[in-house]
Amino acid sequence: MKILIAITGIPPFCGGAEQVAWETAVRLSKYKDFEIHILTLGNNPLEVKENIKIHYIPRKPLGTIYYSTIGLGMINSLLSKEKFDIIHSHMVLPFGFIFRNYKGIKIITCHGSDVYKTKFYEFLFTRMALRKSDFVTTVSEYFKNFIEKKWKVKSLVIPNGVDLTNFFPRNFDRKPNSILFVGRFNQNKGIKQLLKAAKELKDYEFYFVGKGKLDYLIKGKNIFNLGFKNHSELPLIYSSYEISVFPSDFESFGLVALESMACGTPVIVTPIGFSDFVTNNNGIIISSNDYLTIKKTILNTFLNKSKLNILSKSGIETSRKFSWENVIQEYYNLYQLKYK
Repeated sequence: MKILIAITGIPPFCGGAEQVAWETAVRLSKYKDFEIHILTLGNNPLEVKENIKIHYIPRKPLGTIYYSTIGLGMINSLLSKEKFDIIHSHMVLPFGFIFRNYKGIKIITCHGSDVYKTKFYEFLFTRMALRKSDFVTTVSEYFKNFIEKKWKVKSLVIPNGVDLTNFFPRNFDRKPNSILFVGRFNQNKGIKQLLKAAKELKDYEFYFVGKGKLDYLIKGKNIFNLGFKNHSELPLIYSSYEISVFPSDFESFGLVALESMACGTPVIVTPIGFSDFVTNNNGIIISSNDYLTIKKTILNTFLNKSKLNILSKSGIETSRKFSWENVIQEYYNLYQLKYK
């Protein structure tokens, strides 16, 4: 079976959706009955990595409009040459729309931000793409419900996976009274609220990993900006601090929290995008990212060291349910639905 996975970028320089698409492709390529290709943006020639053929098309402004009109010839040339059985687009635009009329099986995985469309033409493109897809998947129950309500299409949940061969507890001392944040330094991640709490918690140290528009705010006597880190560096980082805090307004699927749990680092999170795997038995869910709530929760958490140990162990157990081995089996089963 020949499968094309379409995504706008691949590691090392990419976001969460692209990372998930790449991880999926690598693992599916190990099945003898699958031939995996990737279509992505870039100026590289055709290359092969991890037994995957990677096809590049130039990155252009107004991507969806360009690739579905002027640039469509490049894509049609690939389709006529390879004749894929399945095209799996991660994110609705641009590729979900571009491949909407393809005669083979079409799958779209929505990662969250791609289903919030405000521009009129994006709204139309998204609706057409989703309604013409054979299968729509998303990464959490929250977004499944959102998609079905807003876009009037059925969807199924296949969560993101965590690589337990890399994300596991390390046996060395953690920095005392330390709090970690990993993610984009953007407003919707609750950065400002966390920083405000940090400035009032002078006896604790706050470490920030990532980059973004609010980078200039991350400074202070007890605030440390560690900058962007490659995904391969994160396991040691998670294992170096006592707790992780992710006070986002919303997430599609908060993979950073799951990775932290896999490393034995308890998490404090907000509900949307985390509640698929975080409960008050394996983490701490706060009702909002108000800075006073964050501050109070951090203080209460450090007062109960025995609870931290319990949360650490239960978090590790939870992460095993979301191993890539389990998740990739769900994608494998999905690809086989055509033949059942």
